[in-house]
Amino acid sequence: MDHKRTAISVIGRLLLAATSYHIWIERNNRLFKNSRRSPEDLRDIIMVTIRLKLQTFRFKNTTMVSNLLTLWKMPKTFRLYGC
Repeated sequence: MDHKRTAISVIGRLLLAATSYHIWIERNNRLFKNSRRSPEDLRDIIMVTIRLKLQTFRFKNTTMVSNLLTLWKMPKTFRLYGC
């Protein structure tokens, strides 16, 4: 397994972890609590979780990182450091 620390690999791992976690929670809620969320609500919760976690990281100030952060609608005051 490749353990890269690039912004794209970090976001990919966050996406996988958050999606797995929230789908598992949704499954348990449907089985044991008889409650359901819409797919759109589930997607929004996953996106918010990833955005919140991304705010705790520091990334190098590169064009690729800037493009990724713009795509994820991160604030302009995001924590970047020089190359």
